This record gives sequence, structure tokens and C-alpha cells, in this order.
Amino acid sequence: MDADEYIDYISKGAYRIQNLIDDILTFSQINIHGRPFTPTNCSEILNNLNANFQNAYDENAPELIYESLPTVMADKKQLVKVFIHLIDNAIKFCDEPLPKIHIQAETRENDYLFLISDNGIGIDPQYFDKIFMIFQRLHINSKYQGTGVGLALCKKIIERHCGKIWLESEEGKGSTFYFTIPIKGETP
Repeated sequence: MDADEYIDYISKGAYRIQNLIDDILTFSQINIHGRPFTPTNCSEILNNLNANFQNAYDENAPELIYESLPTVMADKKQLVKVFIHLIDNAIKFCDEPLPKIHIQAETRENDYLFLISDNGIGIDPQYFDKIFMIFQRLHINSKYQGTGVGLALCKKIIERHCGKIWLESEEGKGSTFYFTIPIKGETP
């Protein structure tokens, strides 16, 4: 290795460490620095995120399909993070030329059920519980970047909102992530 290769290697390592530190800090502060729950328009969140993803990906922008979504009682900043992580994972773990992500919500008796479906690579059912644990990754970093904190962060945020998160998936056939948020906006 020459000096330029060492510098590149060190720079990439420092970048990964900084991302890991940022993610751990965010994860540790979910309950401490959470904001009060306020009426949060999920359609508005998706409109903004869709525009951001279209700008970020330019020609290979993902196709986000969503219907009218409810207004829920939530910490808006945290709920945005949940949508960002789930959509970003749907894009990252898609081998198709055009990632397609369908987002919808159903009003049930006591909660709203959100569904985020994709046309990605899918997940073997034996790993369903593992992927929501912090630092648990199913793929090597050279193929799929990440720190292993994103889905654990989503789980912690949804649990702070007194909801649940889970998924259904099959390898090669995409995934559907589900999460609930109580209608009454309960707080722990």
C-alpha cells in the first residue's frame, strides 16, 4: 500500500466511526430528548421526504407510492426518522433498477397501522427478530453500507410512541414493514 491508499483507508474508517457515534448518540437520546407529541401530518412528512429522495437520487430516484395518510399524535422529528430509515433501507436493499416503495395506513380500533412495502431483496424469516437489535447486520459493509443501528432506532421510537414494529418478508420478494401508533397518542 502506498501513502494515498493508507490515507483513503483511514478516511473511510474515520467516516464509519463518526456515523456509528452519531447513530449511537441518537439511539441513546430517544427517550431523553424526545419532544412532546403533537398532531403530525404523515402525508406532509411523505411529501417532503419524496421531494428529498427525488433530489438526492436524480435519475435513479425511487418510486414512492403513498395514499392519504393520517395525522397522528407523535414526536414529528422522531417519526420522520422512522420513515427515513425504512425508506432508505428499501432503497439500499433493492437490486432492481427502480426501487418501488408503497406506503399506506389503516385506521383500526385503537391504532393506526402503517405498512411500508418494497421490491427489495427480502429477508429470511429467521432474521426477523435480529434485525431490530442494535449493531445487528445481515450483510457485509462493502456491499451494503450502514451501522446496524437504523432498525433498532425505529423500534425504540415506535415503542416510545406505545406502538409495535414488525415485518413480513421472503428472500427475493421484498419486504413489508408494519408499525402501529395509538390513535389517542398515548405517552409512556
